[in-house]
Amino acid sequence: MWIRNLTTSTKIVKVKAASVSGLSTVTSDTVDMAGFQSVTFITTVGDGSLATLGAVYGDLSNSLSAVSGATVGGATQALVTEVLDLPRLSKRYVAATVTRSNNTTVGEIYAILTGREVPEQNTTPVQAAALFANA
Repeated sequence: MWIRNLTTSTKIVKVKAASVSGLSTVTSDTVDMAGFQSVTFITTVGDGSLATLGAVYGDLSNSLSAVSGATVGGATQALVTEVLDLPRLSKRYVAATVTRSNNTTVGEIYAILTGREVPEQNTTPVQAAALFANA
């Protein structure tokens, strides 16, 4: 029997390096969802009340629009981890967006892709530990 776990049933990808304090919207690299059912974006923001994690998607990687109702944020404490889960998207390409309403930092953005098919290339357990050790 095949048992799902984080390293065999997911693909973890860093899709954006950390961003310095600023006002502009931060957009991650585009993720190709081929072979996957869902994606979860994870990031940190310097001040949770000043940023909202959202997503854009589309049939073409260079033509993305907002995923309706897919936003999280607004926590009132400093240094908040924000997680956005997007199951069963109807479009192939997706990217995370962090909309900042005031001057705040945005940490690295990671995408965790999950699906029915086990990914052919994946992050090894050692690589996965290293990704989060430096966060």
